[in-house]
Amino acid sequence: MRSFFKNLLAMAIGIGITLLVLEGVLRTTHLLGAHTGYSEPHPLYGWKLAAGRDYWAELEGGHAEGVINSYGWRDREWQKEKGHGVYRVAIVGDSFVAALQVEEEETFTRVAEQLLNDEGQKVELMNFGRDGATTTEEFLFIREEVMDFKPDLVVVVFFPYNDIRDMDPDLTHGNIRPFATFDANGDLTIDTSFTETRSYALKSAINSMKQSSALVSLMATQYNQLKGAFSKKAKSGDVSSQEELLVKKGFLSLATDSPIPDFERAYALNKRMLHEIKMVVEKAGAKFMLMNLPFATLKPEIEADYKRVDDTFDHTYFDKDLGKFAQDEKIDFLPLEDSFRVFWQANDLDILPGHFNPTGHQLAGKLLADAIKSVKVRSTVEDR
Repeated sequence: MRSFFKNLLAMAIGIGITLLVLEGVLRTTHLLGAHTGYSEPHPLYGWKLAAGRDYWAELEGGHAEGVINSYGWRDREWQKEKGHGVYRVAIVGDSFVAALQVEEEETFTRVAEQLLNDEGQKVELMNFGRDGATTTEEFLFIREEVMDFKPDLVVVVFFPYNDIRDMDPDLTHGNIRPFATFDANGDLTIDTSFTETRSYALKSAINSMKQSSALVSLMATQYNQLKGAFSKKAKSGDVSSQEELLVKKGFLSLATDSPIPDFERAYALNKRMLHEIKMVVEKAGAKFMLMNLPFATLKPEIEADYKRVDDTFDHTYFDKDLGKFAQDEKIDFLPLEDSFRVFWQANDLDILPGHFNPTGHQLAGKLLADAIKSVKVRSTVEDR
């Protein structure tokens, strides 16, 4: 019996040493993109970046690293009070804004800020980006945090691909998030019942371990990716290509003569929430701008693939439709589709390989800087 326990102890020690060595290897080499966790569950948003945590993200040919600021956003440290004469702009959006695919100083928010300040403008851009954020979550960010910083301008960055899908609990690939509903009287309700699910309880339970262990964080990431892949496959059904999936069963059906009703409802809900954001922003005396991101259709050969699925497909649909929405709401609008398309055709550079690469951020930053300058000048005239 004593021999049995000695063998068991030796085995336990061996496993422990192996795990410690593996943890050390993952932390130092970042094998398979491993890193300790830098997010945490949030009872209103679903999750948020963890204030003060170091982050590490894999890039093509390198990596980005830094520290999440004390307010829980991927940006430099902020002061609550604006500096004298500073024009403050809050940029709110998803992974295109958080932009962990590039170094922090390469993000379009930082590019736009630098361009404006190089012209002698006193402008501060604040990055309120979080991967996977929907318009509902962005409304909550703005209501709960953004307006406390007293921005002069709030820019919401809209990406039709997942911003539409993830507004609906039946369409989204991830349900640990708040959902917006409106009753018969038009009153808004935020459903946070995700906090009562086993998935949220599990995430909360293991979060401290993810923040302490690259191995645990890697295992959780791999599990979530596998789970998401199965969810995506289950909802895609019997389709022969990505193009057919997006046009016949997805958000791009909205850009055809045969829109899918579920996506029409989700898109209409986005507009309702953008209206709610406008009301919050303008009530605080700030300006509101909507910025629409380009999809991969900026490349004519990709547009042709979608047209083969449905010849009524219009790659300009979202820029035109959201432009009309912005006009009706009397808010500023920055469409990017045509500008990115022209740039790509003129330079033959891949600027949107999923997310913006540094060149894409440079272009988006320049366009944003010009738009901010226009709003700022107009605001100055209106205040006289």
